[in-house]
Amino acid sequence: MYAFFIFVLFTFFTFVYVTYYVLLFFFFFFFKQKTAYEMLRSLVGSEMCIRDRVSTQSTGDTTGRGMGCMQSTLSDEISITEVLNKCDTGDVILFHNEACMTYLTKCCTRSYWDHVGMVLKFSDRPDERILIESAGCGVFLCYAKQRIEKAMAEGTVLGYRQLVGGSGGVSQAVKERMKDEAQLQVEKPYEQCFGEIFKAFLGQDGDTANSLMKSMGAEWAQGGENPDSFFCSELVAHLLKVGNVLSEEKDANMFLPKDFATQDNSWIIRAEKEAAAAADKSADPNEAMKKPLIRKPYQLKHETKIVEGSATDDSEKKKTHTGQGASMIEFNGKSLTIASMLDAHGGDRKKVAKANMEAFETISNKA
Repeated sequence: MYAFFIFVLFTFFTFVYVTYYVLLFFFFFFFKQKTAYEMLRSLVGSEMCIRDRVSTQSTGDTTGRGMGCMQSTLSDEISITEVLNKCDTGDVILFHNEACMTYLTKCCTRSYWDHVGMVLKFSDRPDERILIESAGCGVFLCYAKQRIEKAMAEGTVLGYRQLVGGSGGVSQAVKERMKDEAQLQVEKPYEQCFGEIFKAFLGQDGDTANSLMKSMGAEWAQGGENPDSFFCSELVAHLLKVGNVLSEEKDANMFLPKDFATQDNSWIIRAEKEAAAAADKSADPNEAMKKPLIRKPYQLKHETKIVEGSATDDSEKKKTHTGQGASMIEFNGKSLTIASMLDAHGGDRKKVAKANMEAFETISNKA
């Protein structure tokens, strides 16, 4: 009788646990998609198809504000001009939007951040730095300069994390591998499998929930990655894994935007702490095997808030850069200018965005 009572109690709490996350994730997924489909076009070159709507008022430095794990993790400040001058392939840009709906996303993922993208450097010109992101219209490229300026003008808080690699820095070979892989992902659709995002959401606190779904036969919970479509943080994780910066310990589709921040509940931060603790308990062979998710000697520096900068920086920001996008590059085996690279991926994205919007409206109308 006692065993039966324990079994019933366990089953009840398991049901409540899973139901809680399913309902929470439903709202997270719905509003995440709605935000993605509302993004506006980029000012130059490529189409962004989607828009992260934000409040019209600047947020300023929100460090220390917010609820619990949604507090800002930013430290220090860096101007847009400085970011563009120093950023390189593999660096990460974190986004914190102020729209009410994004707070539901941040609440569900227990994060200050709701979006993430990666920098790609194709030329030495600061105004030709590129951001690769994935959102409602799929994987797209845009000029980092205009993307950052526009986001900040709309009130979005941005965090910059520089990828460093020891005394010798990140090798050119690693950067080229990530750039080559990034080129292959452009125009792939936004994550098509609901379960893959669900997997990342359920896996925030460990493997218990996903293991339960796996035992119930959920295909997406069986492990592995599907490189045919990406959500934003999955794309960044995938590129870092191809560059051998991120270990194979976790699937790319287990990463959320917060995992690229220095939050205590970030997988990368937790892995670092566990590895440090394991070093102190090396007598236990199982503990000693724990390693950081970011391979040595690489590390992502603490996120720094991107700001307007000085009067000189502001003048530079407003300046129209003559010849932006004129640099010649190799893209998917073809020689073309950066501007042509961005323009070449605009037309198809319009079609994808229109199809996505129509599908989204159909689902909304049925709801």
